[in-house]
Amino acid sequence: MFVSQIADGSQIWTQHISKRPSGVVAMILGIDEEKETPQLFTSDPAGYFLGHEAVSAGSKDREAINFLEKNMKDHPSLSFEATIQVCVLI
Repeated sequence: MFVSQIADGSQIWTQHISKRPSGVVAMILGIDEEKETPQLFTSDPAGYFLGHEAVSAGSKDREAINFLEKNMKDHPSLSFEATIQVCVLI
């Protein structure tokens, strides 16, 4: 899986004193191999990766994630137009 390769590469950078980790959270859209459904993956500089239905990264990511959880609880599968409206609200 591509996101796993990115996470492995990021984790290797954390093991060398002379190399500085990137400090970037990568968001990658892909297919979950187990569920065979679209999935949003994140990989952090420490080499940790997770799959998400919705996610945010940045200085106020916790507030955005709480907003997404609250607004997507009743509608886990939003239409394209509804998804755009939620994104604009964030």
